Amino acid sequence: MKKKQLIPDDTARLRTKAEEEYSRKRTSIPETISDAEAHRLLHELQVHQIELEMQNESMRQIMEKAEHAARQYADLYEEIYDYSPSGYFTLDRAGVIRKLNLSGATLLERERTNVVGVSFNLFIEEEDEEAFKRFLERVFAEQRKISTEVHLRVQSRETMLVHIEARIAEDDNSYLLTAIDITEHVMIEDELRSLNAQIRKDAFIKNELLNEVNHRVKNNLMTIIGLVLAEKRHALDDRNEGTRLVCEKIESRIRGLLKVHQMLSDHHWDPIALSELAFQICSLVIDNSPTPEKVSLEIAESNIEVLPREANNLALILNELTVNSSKYAFQQSVKPVVSIVILQENDLVMLEYRDNGPGYPPEVIQDGSHRVGLQLIRQLVEGLPDGDISFRNDGGAVVTMRFHVAEGADA
Repeated sequence: MKKKQLIPDDTARLRTKAEEEYSRKRTSIPETISDAEAHRLLHELQVHQIELEMQNESMRQIMEKAEHAARQYADLYEEIYDYSPSGYFTLDRAGVIRKLNLSGATLLERERTNVVGVSFNLFIEEEDEEAFKRFLERVFAEQRKISTEVHLRVQSRETMLVHIEARIAEDDNSYLLTAIDITEHVMIEDELRSLNAQIRKDAFIKNELLNEVNHRVKNNLMTIIGLVLAEKRHALDDRNEGTRLVCEKIESRIRGLLKVHQMLSDHHWDPIALSELAFQICSLVIDNSPTPEKVSLEIAESNIEVLPREANNLALILNELTVNSSKYAFQQSVKPVVSIVILQENDLVMLEYRDNGPGYPPEVIQDGSHRVGLQLIRQLVEGLPDGDISFRNDGGAVVTMRFHVAEGADA
């Protein structure tokens, strides 16, 4: 930067002012001074002159740095202004575009030079023109930032929805607008609302259909139970003990299926807690089995859950085990107890069922398949993922089964 030079008139005026100030402030000076004093004063004046020159140079450098920083800031501001993703517009009080950035020109799909001096209203859809005029009037009246949404006329598509924020400039004579294209955003929101509405509708229909299916399955199972009970009464009349026992077993199994079906229906066919399933099924059998003493049911707490397709097998297994205990253990125990423990063993679930009866005979422990009920239990366990079962005696009959919890159930 070149050093600013004072023109002659400025120099003369500055000299005159300095002399006037000197005349006003000076004190009396002796008529004569010694050579030594003159030399001292001259030295002081020369040193002071050098100090002033150094200060002047320092001030000049500071001014140059300040002007350079100002230019850099202005360049940075212009770059940020031009390349901001938002469209910036400066409108006069009449709504005419006086300045805009590159994003603003891109928004209008026009060259920047072709829109300066043009009314912003020319780019607004006819149905929004009056509303936009009232919006600008409100901005000026309230003297604060306000936002609105308007549709713009553009060449590339039928319409463009933009979000506009506006405020009054510092000169109180123009508007500063920030505009963002929200067309795609609004379209996505509309699609999401439509999709959510369809999902809710589909869920409602699915729920209604599921309720209808549940109702029919429950009625069918109740009908089957009614038929079994009728056969059971007929067997009693005919004194056919074998048929009666078969009917009781079938009735118990169907009631177990009905109970698990009701549980799954109440849980909307989501995974259910295995401990709760065990409690419901075992309680159902115990409540419907005549025993000399009240049976105590002990189930350790567990957060393991099973899916509906596993729940049906497990319900039949627990039903058969409890029926077997009722038939062979509860009749001989002073204080009959059924205890169930459910644990997670790596990726397998371990369920241990035990009673305090006399235990299994040796042939059951060896293969567990000579009785229909136990054979059914073995087949049902082996039908579970990685299912395995063992029988033993330990203060009563003990059954240990392991199986894999299918994906989708919490364990």
